[in-house]
Amino acid sequence: MAYLPLIQAPTYNATEAALHSYTVALRAVLKGKVEVIKPAPPVVQTGLTPGQETREGFLPLDAFADEALALLTAEPTPAEVMVERVLFQRIDGEEGRLDTAFATLNEL
Repeated sequence: MAYLPLIQAPTYNATEAALHSYTVALRAVLKGKVEVIKPAPPVVQTGLTPGQETREGFLPLDAFADEALALLTAEPTPAEVMVERVLFQRIDGEEGRLDTAFATLNEL
C-alpha cells in the first residue's frame, strides 16, 4: 500500500509509504556495506486477523513464500521483493495509470 493506497486503511498506507522512503534512503546510506531489501507482499492468507487464512482473493501463504524466496535468490537480488500479484500497484503508478489502478484496487 506504499504506492497505491487502500481507502479503508489510510494510516496503514502512510506507514507503508514511510517504510518505503526509509528503505530507499537506508539503501543509499549503506551502499557497499549492507544489502537493503524491502518486501512488498500482497494480502496473504495468514492467521493475522480472523478469517484471513481462508479469505478468497488473498494469496495462499505457501504460494507467496515460494515466489518471494525465488525472487530473493535471484541474481542480482532485487531491491524490492514484489511478487507478481502486487506488481500492478507499482507499475501502474509509475506509468501514469494511477487513477485506474486506484479505482480497481478499491473496488475489490
